[in-house]
Amino acid sequence: MPVAGGGFEQCYNAQAAVAADSLLVIADVGQAPNDKQQLAPMGEQDRRLAGGARGAGTLLADNGYFSAANVAACAAAGIEPLIAAGRQPHHPSSANASPRRRRWRTIRPRSKP
Repeated sequence: MPVAGGGFEQCYNAQAAVAADSLLVIADVGQAPNDKQQLAPMGEQDRRLAGGARGAGTLLADNGYFSAANVAACAAAGIEPLIAAGRQPHHPSSANASPRRRRWRTIRPRSKP
């Protein structure tokens, strides 16, 4: 797989899905470098393990799986996709902080008389 900074390494991209009603865990390992290319194969595994019957009714996934093709594939399979369409920063600047943010103060021990 291609790696950041250029070049290639022997790597794999592992995926796991859990069926909420049965707690069935589906796992797959591939060489696709991003998660967008892994959604359809996981859906196929879900349908195959369900015996050809309709698999999941709702899909919950993070932003790494979001693409128009994945949303269309879910719609075609009768699955409601709940896929995050964007990311929020991990450490927002203090300018974006809530004005009601709690201020902590340092409590110092009293000095003995």
